[in-house]
Amino acid sequence: ISPLSLVEISLCIVKRIRDLDYSIHLLEGVLEKVFAEFEVGKDVESIVLCKTAMGRVHLARNDLQSVKKIIDETTTLLNEIEGITPVHAQFYDLCSRYCKGDFSGYFADALRFLGCIDLKDITLREQQERARDLSISALLAKNLFNLGELLVHPILKSLHGTNDEWIIQMLLAFNKGDHVSFENLKPHWKDQIDLAENESSLRQKLALFGLVELTFHKPANNRVLSFKEISHFTKTSLDLVEMLVMKAFAHGLLEGKINQVLEQAEMTWVQPRVLDLSQLTELREQISSWSDKVRETVSAIKEKSPEIIS
Repeated sequence: ISPLSLVEISLCIVKRIRDLDYSIHLLEGVLEKVFAEFEVGKDVESIVLCKTAMGRVHLARNDLQSVKKIIDETTTLLNEIEGITPVHAQFYDLCSRYCKGDFSGYFADALRFLGCIDLKDITLREQQERARDLSISALLAKNLFNLGELLVHPILKSLHGTNDEWIIQMLLAFNKGDHVSFENLKPHWKDQIDLAENESSLRQKLALFGLVELTFHKPANNRVLSFKEISHFTKTSLDLVEMLVMKAFAHGLLEGKINQVLEQAEMTWVQPRVLDLSQLTELREQISSWSDKVRETVSAIKEKSPEIIS
């Protein structure tokens, strides 16, 4: 029997054992057996799978220190496996469960897990739970300002027609810096404990998204924003606008410079992101306007300097 098959059979047995200490003892014995027959470059998957199973048991015992140790040890081994395998899915599932509460860590590992599986392989209920947890983590992760990957992920479709469909609208509101929709959704997100407890952080994050959206609306050759304009669009008090712009620079969302005397911010670069249909329509209009200006410039040059053009 191959080491991988041995581990897979052992996992079926462990699932039926309620004694967590005995489960660890059994898996440790299996791991020793795998190491005894280990072939370099061939049996790495079996080791990763066995260690991941041990991590799950430690997590059930709430032994987070042991889980962290296993994750650190297994990450290096995982990099030796070519391509994407079911073992990757098991490992990233463990990582996401371990990171629950760390919104940034959970979001990254949960997305990696979904990238390793076919959604048809998990139940609709689990899809809905993961979609809900992913969305809330995306909103609360302090340094996450790109919602595009999640917005286009098919797992969000599992929330359509459910009581949690408002979460999708919440993500769309943040992606556009839409304060009106955010306030309209308040009856829903106020009932979600994590979101309600972090209302202040949510509003700060929404203001940053709003600043990016405001900059996006401006022509590329004239992205000068007055502090009053920023204050109005982002619902930020005038005395805090400069700090908001500096935070956007620090997070890599925008690049530019601040003129304190004129109370203006000139933006020279906006972080690329996934756009919705309305944003794509506006982008098309901006490109069309730019194209018209280029044609006008070319025509003007031809009229004034025909000898150069010829």
